Amino acid sequence: MKRYILLSACIVFYSNALGQTNTFPSSGNVGIGTLTPATLFDVKYGIDVGGSSTGFIAPYYIGYTNDVGAGQSLQYILLCPLIVSGYGNPSAGLSGTLSAYRGDQGSYNVSAEYRVLIQAAYSNDNNVSVIPVSQSSPLINIYSVIYNGQLYAALKISEISGASYRATFLGHWWNNINGTKPQLVDASAVSAVSVYKNYESVLGGNIYANMSSNVGIGTTDPQSKLAVNGTITAKEVKVTQTGWPDFVFDSAYQLPALSNIEAFIKANHHLPDMPAAKEIESNGLNLGSMGKMQMQKIEELTLYVIKLQKEVEQLKTKIEQIGLDKFYGDSAKQ
Repeated sequence: MKRYILLSACIVFYSNALGQTNTFPSSGNVGIGTLTPATLFDVKYGIDVGGSSTGFIAPYYIGYTNDVGAGQSLQYILLCPLIVSGYGNPSAGLSGTLSAYRGDQGSYNVSAEYRVLIQAAYSNDNNVSVIPVSQSSPLINIYSVIYNGQLYAALKISEISGASYRATFLGHWWNNINGTKPQLVDASAVSAVSVYKNYESVLGGNIYANMSSNVGIGTTDPQSKLAVNGTITAKEVKVTQTGWPDFVFDSAYQLPALSNIEAFIKANHHLPDMPAAKEIESNGLNLGSMGKMQMQKIEELTLYVIKLQKEVEQLKTKIEQIGLDKFYGDSAKQ
């Protein structure tokens, strides 16, 4: 009985709102929002049910985006109002799936999908997450924009796809701030655009990723492909490098004079071609380049030792020769 009442209410609602695009034949398929229903009960652009909290039990149609790649104007998807400051504020939020469908109004060719979770309540500590759920869904920035005097969490349409697509939302929505649903607006209609969040958690607040494909463990701001804020324990670390310094063993390579190295050390307190302590403290240690520099020094030291060994052998030979001459010379005198 409850289901029947709910269905009747939905039909009445859409009959009033979209009467010109509804069809209720005496037999066959029923369409709401379409004159050509493809199934027994075909509803276009979402079913809105609930009280202060609304569940879209069919995809809610946000809008058909512009083709930015073809030169059309940029747009933003306004997801949900955000709270600026203070406590005891009205709440708003989203919990569900945002989908981008390529093609015409009847196409369901999914270009990208995101798990959206937004909770704006009580203070300005808004919880906002837009997490990609497929390989074809790029990681995107979350922006804060002002539209009609209200701060919103927003997405830039071109970061999802440069081509046009249908944006829909399926899930729960509530908005006690101004009552607006997710909507598509032109970039010229918003102001104070700034990046609200440029990373997203990929494992419960422990591992994060950003639009540069950088991954952070223990940090939300990874500046390299993998950034770890803590200790790494491993049995082996493999660093691939090119330009290994075997050129030191080339016959044309000139070893630096030890006197020059000594003078450099006295003046700079570190080896030539090696970073100083302050540089390491400021910029960190690059294992790859440091490994090459250290290997070059080891190869140069090896050549110094070989050269020194030859000199030692020559000195031993001279000493032995001097000793023999002295021995035979004393014997001759006797």
